[in-house]
Amino acid sequence: MNIFRTIIASIGLCLLAAACRNASYPTPPASRQAAADSLVKFMYATINPHFVDENVSASRRILDSLAPVVKQYDHYSFTCAWLRFMGMQYLLEKKYDSSLINYRQALAIATEKDTTLKQVVAAKTQLSELFKERKQLDSALVYAREAYYLAKKVDTSGLPMILLKLTTVYFDIGDMAALRNYLFEGFRLSANKPKYRLAFANNIATYYDNLRETDSSLQFYKDFVENDSSLSNSWYDAIKYENFGIQLTRKDKLEEGLQYQLKALAINRKLDRLDGATLFNTAVTYSKLHRFDTAATYLDQALELATKEKDLETITSIWRRRSSNLSMQQRYREALDALDSSYTHYELEVDSSLATKARELETQYAVKAKDDEIHTLAFSNEANRKIGRQQQWIIIILASAFALLGILGFMFWRRRKLAEKLKQTSLEQRLLRSQMEPHFIFNTLSVLQSFIRNNEGEKAIRYLNQFARLLRVTLENSRESFVPLKEEVTALENYLSLQAMRFEGSFDYHVHVYDGYEEDELMIPPMLLQPFVENAILHGMKQLNRKGHIEVTISRELHVLRCVIDDNGAGIQASPVPPQKRSLSTMITQERLAILSRQTRQPASISIIDKSQEQSPGTRVVLHIPFRKTLPFSGSREKASEF
Repeated sequence: MNIFRTIIASIGLCLLAAACRNASYPTPPASRQAAADSLVKFMYATINPHFVDENVSASRRILDSLAPVVKQYDHYSFTCAWLRFMGMQYLLEKKYDSSLINYRQALAIATEKDTTLKQVVAAKTQLSELFKERKQLDSALVYAREAYYLAKKVDTSGLPMILLKLTTVYFDIGDMAALRNYLFEGFRLSANKPKYRLAFANNIATYYDNLRETDSSLQFYKDFVENDSSLSNSWYDAIKYENFGIQLTRKDKLEEGLQYQLKALAINRKLDRLDGATLFNTAVTYSKLHRFDTAATYLDQALELATKEKDLETITSIWRRRSSNLSMQQRYREALDALDSSYTHYELEVDSSLATKARELETQYAVKAKDDEIHTLAFSNEANRKIGRQQQWIIIILASAFALLGILGFMFWRRRKLAEKLKQTSLEQRLLRSQMEPHFIFNTLSVLQSFIRNNEGEKAIRYLNQFARLLRVTLENSRESFVPLKEEVTALENYLSLQAMRFEGSFDYHVHVYDGYEEDELMIPPMLLQPFVENAILHGMKQLNRKGHIEVTISRELHVLRCVIDDNGAGIQASPVPPQKRSLSTMITQERLAILSRQTRQPASISIIDKSQEQSPGTRVVLHIPFRKTLPFSGSREKASEF
């Protein structure tokens, strides 16, 4: 495929050279416009495939080779298109300032010279994409709406792509009222564009889910899957069936969801497009139905395909699911072996990710070297053309250039320092989340040893199983900045159960979570509640002359979760722990909540109350934690590679 693209590029460049040689002769305006359109089509054909594959080095080579052609040909539509391609090139290279400069140059030229306004629409659409990528949603919305209204006047063929970008901006903003009209308009206009129609269908289902109208979501997608004939393509049918099947299983409609997953699987198998991820999703549904033998068969097939595809992430998930299935069948030794395999493949996955990052850095340095070479050549040519000017002007220009470079260098240096500081802070937060207290692990193993010595085999197995679950969840969640609320509740219950077995008879506990929290699919930072529960057990219940009680209550408010940890222990004043040590976990949690508040723009707080003021024993901790919603389906998040 790369050889074919190279041949096409070479032929195209020859045609471009011929066009430029002829450009010195007067040509009628119509012929000149036709030649410019041909050059633009050539760029679409040769560069867009590299953008889709994110092969930035190949697209950069073609764009650089076209730079002198653009300058010599000097036609506004060709120039605007080249500048927009350069903007996308810089966007893929994460050079946002350079991308913005090229997009604004394209918009300025198009506004001045393009009477058809098509180039204006294209430039505004891509500016919206750039600002959305930079999380500047207000600017992204302005450009997307301007592109939308212009496109309705001059080029309705591009409306589906513009509407898709507009709806993704409204999704991020959270304006559901404004979102609905654009979603259904895009769905209607994309009848002949399968990729966009599928993305709009997924977004509409997600829209209903966000409004907690589950029945409407399922009914719409079911009608789309069964009655929509616009996507008369087996591959799109497979995507529709699989998405709908997964959506049904998330709503605990396992049998119905399984049938759609099996339809998708059969089509993919017939098209020879079956992959490990599809087989794994089917195996998960069988596991939820407790049909473990069938699930094991699909997991074996998924593992074989994922191994061929070198999909380490799917391989790790397969081993985790296998461990979970074996554990539910009380085959604990095999479950631990499978869990060990998942950790092994997770380490390989991390190593592979690091290697990929290293290759990306090498590519970026190579591109930077090419940029420096081009800038140096341009500067030299400019100096030769201006050599006849007065010396005073040369000194002024050079002084201004050096001053500007100094300012830019200082700004880039400050930005790099800030990025490094943010990265270090993120790593420190992840390390704090992933740590388990060595003293706690030692005590856990000591209790387990005691059970074994006293021939309490059943209790030892139960204790080990609880500890393994807690350890697995802790390690998994340490990788993520946000985890599902139901996973965090499960981890907290595992921890309390483990401690209750350790301090048998010393205290009891209750965890109350509002109804329907498992279906809400809310995301919160991991390990926020566990430190306070740990303090309540280790310091509040220690040397207590009565039976202790810990109560955890989680309720949902408008944009935050209200979490209350209440105990009847010794209280703050009676605790023997030094205030400095006691406040460390509180300080860390306060810092994490402050970061979360800035990210979500919602209030976050923590308060610790000594209940002795209420004439009651113990301590009460109240946290207000902003939450996020689960991301929409993959189809709705897909980047459109066309302009």
